[in-house]
Formats: sequence, C-alpha cells, structure tokens
Amino acid sequence: MSTSIPSLTAQITMAYFSSTPVASIDVPGFVARVALTLGELEGVAAAQTIIEQRKEVSKTVKILVREHDRVAKVKAERSVFESHIVCMNCGKRFRTLARHLNQTHGITPAQYLARWNLPSGYPLVAPATSAIMSKALKDSYAGRNGR
Repeated sequence: MSTSIPSLTAQITMAYFSSTPVASIDVPGFVARVALTLGELEGVAAAQTIIEQRKEVSKTVKILVREHDRVAKVKAERSVFESHIVCMNCGKRFRTLARHLNQTHGITPAQYLARWNLPSGYPLVAPATSAIMSKALKDSYAGRNGR
C-alpha cells in the first residue's frame, strides 16, 4: 500500500467518528480492529503479489523445459543401431519405440517423427528386432496353402 497503516488507520477512524457517535471507551478497540484489518489486507496484497510472481516463474520454467525438450538427446543419424533404437527425446535405448513414446512421453509415433522432422520411413523398430519379427511372421504362414 502507498500509505502507512497508522496513517490509514487515523484517516479511517476520524472519518468514522465524524459521522458516528462512539463511546470513548470503545475508541481503542475500534482503532485496534481497523489497524489489524489493514495489516491483514496488506498481507493479502503481498501474498497475491507473491502468487503472481510464482505464476510468472512457473510459466518461464515451463517454457525453458519445453525448449530443453526440443533439443535432441542424440542426432538422428546416431539413433539407429542394429540391436536398438535410441529415443531422441530422452536418449534411452529400446528395441521398439512405439510403446515407450506413448507411455513415457505421451506422444504417438507420428508426432515423434514430426517433432524431429524425420521421414515417414524412419525406423521405429531396431533392424535386428524387425528381422526376427519378420521371420516369425513368415514362418507362421509357411505351412498354409497359397499364401
């Protein structure tokens, strides 16, 4: 507040007493209640200022986290290995990325590819894992006629 609490208390008290008859015995209690209320209001205003400042800090932190998350943990050309794929979001290794992307980062494979500007044919399954899965699928159809 721009004016001090004692000064505001005096102004409010004088304004109240000029229009309202009050017994002299009640004056100290009234003055104390006005001063206490003004102190509480000043505390509320200070608390609101702190809350607003925390909100601003929180927004800034979220922006910084988003910017940090946009930096790939590994380059695209260094993320595909024969035995594993490295997640560009967190840098961890996986045989397949789809489940990890959904459960850990809350994004779909298409969103992942778009986020890192990767081509649609970019592998999300390690080549060795893909070969094993392909062989298993082919073997399951081996005994069927015409297929």
